[in-house]
Amino acid sequence: MKTNKPLKLVTNSALVALTLSIASCGGGGESSEPDPAPTPTPPPAPAPNPTPEPLTQDQAFEQYLTALTSRVIVTGYQNFQTQAQALMATTAAECQNAGASNEANDFTNIKTSWRAASQAWQAIIWLKQGPAGDSNNRFKIQAWPDANNTITHGVSALEANPETVTAETVAAGLAGSQGLSAMEYILYRTQATPVDPVFEAKECEVLSAIATNVHNLSVSFTTAWQASDGIQQELINGTGNYSSRKDAIEEIVSDLLAYSEIVKDDKLTEGLTNTARAENAVSDLTTFNVRANIDSFAKAVTADDDFGLDDVLIRAHEQDAIATQLIESYTASIAAAAALDDSFQTEAGSVEGQARINALADAMDVTQDLIDTELVQALDINPGFNSNDGD
Repeated sequence: MKTNKPLKLVTNSALVALTLSIASCGGGGESSEPDPAPTPTPPPAPAPNPTPEPLTQDQAFEQYLTALTSRVIVTGYQNFQTQAQALMATTAAECQNAGASNEANDFTNIKTSWRAASQAWQAIIWLKQGPAGDSNNRFKIQAWPDANNTITHGVSALEANPETVTAETVAAGLAGSQGLSAMEYILYRTQATPVDPVFEAKECEVLSAIATNVHNLSVSFTTAWQASDGIQQELINGTGNYSSRKDAIEEIVSDLLAYSEIVKDDKLTEGLTNTARAENAVSDLTTFNVRANIDSFAKAVTADDDFGLDDVLIRAHEQDAIATQLIESYTASIAAAAALDDSFQTEAGSVEGQARINALADAMDVTQDLIDTELVQALDINPGFNSNDGD
């Protein structure tokens, strides 16, 4: 260390001088005692970690919104676009020779790619800010719950269309037939027998058009969030659609609360009592969706372990205890979700599985209460959604 080096040099110099002095003295006999060992220099104490400077709430909000947009939102939409592009390419490749034989379409590879795209969407589905929250776009990507049966009606209309079905045709049709839910319906339905090559070709034509429409929507989301003067800067600066950074924070917290309520009440509790109407019931992806949702909530709150709302609580309000409780509550929910069987249908069919589903819902309640009360009061914000009254 730098503080040791001069001391060590001084000690060595003294020893050299002493040796020369003894050697220059005449008649002296050799000493019977050995030279004393030099006293070791203790290492310096480590420097204490500097205490972060306190921030104003607005400064903390700016840091959080900057980290959130770059590490969670933009990254999330980029990943969804990547998976949507892969889904479009896989569907086109697998459907290239559809109808050329009397064999049913093989959707194995398309299903794998569809699942990846679905999970990428679940990681960002909670956010209503930006273009995904406009023009019913979230429902177009995933039409659930589909109370009006727009999926089956829309897909049937597309397959009955005598003209070539394109992405533009899909975009002009029913919202339920435009996205991942419509693809799930086609991919997992029972194949008709005997196989009709003409229908097989049309089925794949529709499937490819829907996949292209999903990709087109994903590109529009990513482009809007990556624009240098678009929604990202408005959110960070509290301008445009937002009256202030505090207003932007309120919208983000409201989105988190609202979709967390959907996961807890609709996906878990309601899905438990009516498994046939559970999210992605035919593909049985509910458990995977819930895990992705809860993980995305935790990443949104912590800005993916960057400067999160927990840091806002600590740096702007010295509310370390609330920050710790919030992180611990998400950790508990993630663990409870991991304990579920991968098959939600299987889990809902056993007493033990039902108990685990209810335990997860209870864990999510703890987080909801912390945000509704402790976080909201500490930051003095008023999110538009309140889970206590459901609006």
